[in-house]
Amino acid sequence: ITTKNGTMTFTDVDGDDTYYYRDYGSEGLRIQKIAAVDYDGTYQEPEVTVKDDDGDVLREGTDYRLTYSDNLHAGTATVTAIGKGAHSGERDSRTFTIRKRDVTVTVNDTTVAKGETYTGTYSVYPRLSSGDSLGKESWTLPSTSRVGTYTVNVSFAGNKDSSITVKSGKLTVAEPQPTKTALGTPRTMTAASIANPYRDVRSGVWYEEPALYCRANKILFGTSEDTFTAGGSVTRAQLVTALYRLNGSPTVYGATSFLDVVHGSWYEDAVTWAAQNDIVTGYSEYRFAPNDQITREQFCTILYRYAKANGFSVSQSAKLSGYTDQAKVSDYARDAVSWALGTRVLTLRVVDEISPGLIANRAELALSLQRFATSYLTK
Repeated sequence: ITTKNGTMTFTDVDGDDTYYYRDYGSEGLRIQKIAAVDYDGTYQEPEVTVKDDDGDVLREGTDYRLTYSDNLHAGTATVTAIGKGAHSGERDSRTFTIRKRDVTVTVNDTTVAKGETYTGTYSVYPRLSSGDSLGKESWTLPSTSRVGTYTVNVSFAGNKDSSITVKSGKLTVAEPQPTKTALGTPRTMTAASIANPYRDVRSGVWYEEPALYCRANKILFGTSEDTFTAGGSVTRAQLVTALYRLNGSPTVYGATSFLDVVHGSWYEDAVTWAAQNDIVTGYSEYRFAPNDQITREQFCTILYRYAKANGFSVSQSAKLSGYTDQAKVSDYARDAVSWALGTRVLTLRVVDEISPGLIANRAELALSLQRFATSYLTK
C-alpha cells in the first residue's frame, strides 16, 4: 500500500489487480500570498502558487485554472483559482496590489530668440504605454519679450496609474541671430616686413615680396610652414578664403546650400560668407566644387564682385581690343577682366596676351592680392 497527495494505492497479494482510493473531502484549494507588481500599461498576471490543505503544490491546468479581474490599472486586482479534476467544485480568490508607476517628467531646456513663440516640451521616463496619458497639461510659460533665463514648469491632472515627479527646465531668451552673414569690413593692410620662412622662395624673385606681404597680413599662407609652392594652382576654396580673411573673417550665420562643401572644413565659413554676399555662385544651387582649379578670368570675376560688394570703385578699366586673345575672354568675365587689367590687379604672362583660360597660380594670386590691397586697403 502506498499514499501520495491524498491518493491511496494498493495491490492484491497476487499482483493481479490495483485499486485506488482518494479522500476528496480533505483536499482543499488555497492561493498563496501574491507579491505586489508595478503598473506598466499591460494586464498583470503575476505567478501564482496554489496549494491543497496538506500544503502540497497543485498544478495549473490539471488541478485548477486561473481567472483575473481588475488587473489592468493600478490598485487592487483579484485572481481566482477554479478547481479541475479531483478539485472540481472548489475555488479560491486572492487580491494583489498593482503599484502606481513612478514617472519623471523633465522639462527640456530651450533657447529661443526674443519674441519667438515658445510652447514648451518635456521628456517622460519611463516612456508611456500606448494610449496612456498623464492627464491635462498646465504650463507656466514665461514671456519671451525680454532677454534672460527663466524657469519653466508644467503640471498634470494625473491619473490613478502614475505618481508624477516634474523637474523644471530653463528657457533662455536671446537676441535674434542674423540669418545672413555680414559682409564685414575690409581690413587695412600694412607693408609689414618679415623674414622669409619659405625655402622654395628665392631672395629677389618677383613673387617674394607678394608672398611675404600676404603672409604678414594673414590673407594667404604657404602650403606648409616652410613652402609656398608658387607654381601651384589656385582652387575656388583658396581664393574665397583669402577674400574672407581680407574682410576680417566675420562670424558666419546660416548655412550654404552647396552639398559638396564639407561641414567643418577649413573653407566652409568662407564659402558660406562669399555665397551669401553674392561674391561667388556655384555651378548649380547645390554644387560649388571647392577643389576645382580656378582660371584667370574666373579669378578676375570673383575679385571684381568682391570689390563691388564692398563699395569700391570699379570704373577704371582697360580696353580688351589691345590684346591678341581678347576673343577668348568669356562674355560673363569681360567687364571683370577689363577692370583687373586697368587696375593692374591681373598680371600678364605674355605681352599682349590675357590668357583668360589658363589656371591661376599661387604666385599670381599673391601679387594680385597685394596690388588690390595696395590700391584699395592700404592706410
